[in-house]
Amino acid sequence: MPEVRSRQANPAPGLAFSELRLPNDRDVSTGTYTIGINQGVLEGKNKIVSAVVNPPRFQVEVSIDPQARIVTAAVGPANAAVTKREIELPDGLDRKAAHTVLVRFKNWSVTDVLIGNRRLF
Repeated sequence: MPEVRSRQANPAPGLAFSELRLPNDRDVSTGTYTIGINQGVLEGKNKIVSAVVNPPRFQVEVSIDPQARIVTAAVGPANAAVTKREIELPDGLDRKAAHTVLVRFKNWSVTDVLIGNRRLF
């Protein structure tokens, strides 16, 4: 039951890193997915998308639409329906700054979404 941790630098435009952490390699339905958003990206118009897919075991995706101010987190088995949560970016968020988004999931359900230390869901 070792932990799985996978970190990737610059996984997509506008992102500094992404990191998947699964505390138990036999239970891929529970873990965290973190993305680092580069400075100024949330001021832009382009959607930010980062995903990890390991067919048929799992898929995790985080997308942010800066114009609509929506964060979408989705988790699930790679060959089945996913569970999604859509959350608005908070008022007063410094969109010029770099940010870290953390998604926690348990049993294929999104349990928390944080931007920095601020809980969105």
